[in-house]
Amino acid sequence: MRNCLFSGPGTILLKKIAASEDFIRVTGKGLDSKTMRDREVINRFYAFYLLGYESYNGDMDDFLAKALLIMNKMDVVELNELKEVFFKTLKNNYTLFQQHAFRKSLANKGLAVNRSVINISLFDVFSVILAGLDEQFVVENKNILVNKFTELLSDSSFDDAVTIGTNSRSKVNTRFQLANEILWGLEK
Repeated sequence: MRNCLFSGPGTILLKKIAASEDFIRVTGKGLDSKTMRDREVINRFYAFYLLGYESYNGDMDDFLAKALLIMNKMDVVELNELKEVFFKTLKNNYTLFQQHAFRKSLANKGLAVNRSVINISLFDVFSVILAGLDEQFVVENKNILVNKFTELLSDSSFDDAVTIGTNSRSKVNTRFQLANEILWGLEK
C-alpha cells in the first residue's frame, strides 16, 4: 500500500536495493519479497537514518511515509549517496556477523548454531549504527565490536526492546540508546 501511495524515486530505490545481490546475500533471503517485507526493512533503515530515532512518535506507517516523501524529493546524486550508505552498512553487518546479521543468533559469537529469523528491530538499530562506522574501522575492530554487540544482546532491557512491542516509542528509544552507548569510547 505504501509503495502505491508514495510511488517515486524513493520506492524505486527500495525496489532496486531489495533485488540486489548484496541485500539478498546478507539477509539470506530471510525477508519475503512477495509481501514487500524486504522493501519495508530498507524503508525503515532510511526512516531512522534520515529522520533519527528521536523523531519517531510511535506510528511506524507515518514514520516510513515521511522518509519516502523526503526520498522522493531527492535528486539522482542524493539517492545514489543513500544507496551507497545502505550498501556500506550491509557490508559492515556482514563483516561482523556473517550469516547471522540482523538475527538474534549472532549472540552465539559465530558458534555453529542454527541461524534464527531476521529480527526487524535488530535490522533497524544495527543497520543505522553501523552505517556511521568506517568500513576499515569495522574490519580493524571486528572482535571488539562483536563482543560489544554480543554483550548488548544479553542485556535484558535491550532484549525486551527488540522482542516485545518493538514499534512503541519507548522500545525504539531504548534499543537505539543502548546500542549507541556501546560505541562510546571507540574511535570512529
